[in-house]
Formats: sequence, C-alpha cells, structure tokens
Amino acid sequence: MLWRATVDRVLIRRRGDDDTIELAGSGVSLWLALAEPTTRIDLVERLAHGHGIDREIVESDIGPVVAELIARGALVER
Repeated sequence: MLWRATVDRVLIRRRGDDDTIELAGSGVSLWLALAEPTTRIDLVERLAHGHGIDREIVESDIGPVVAELIARGALVER
C-alpha cells in the first residue's frame, strides 16, 4: 500500500493497482489515526476526543468509510 498526505487530502493506492482512494476533510484524521494498529473503540475515542465530537457521531460517520477502506483492500480488519 502506498499513500501520501497533501495539505488537505490523503491519496491511497495499492501496489499494481491504478485505483486511487482519496480521503479529504476528517478522512485525513481518520487515516492518520490508523497509522498504528488500533481497535475500533480506541479509534472512535481518539477521534471524538481530538475533534471534540460525541463518540456516537464519530462512530456513525467513520463506519462506512472504514468499511469501504476494508472492501477496497486499504485496511485489514483483525
């Protein structure tokens, strides 16, 4: 997996694949928080605390993004 952070985006590409995943806005914080292995609960807590947002809101917002990243091979869920 190759990725690059720009000023306001993260671009992710699997080696040998021309498909680029682009995350913007809070997706950048999400991706950077995933740089270290973490649990979903810890991820939600970290993002909620870091952005001053209710945990339930963070959890509902990141759920579809995390699912998409897993489906596209950018994340592995263990």
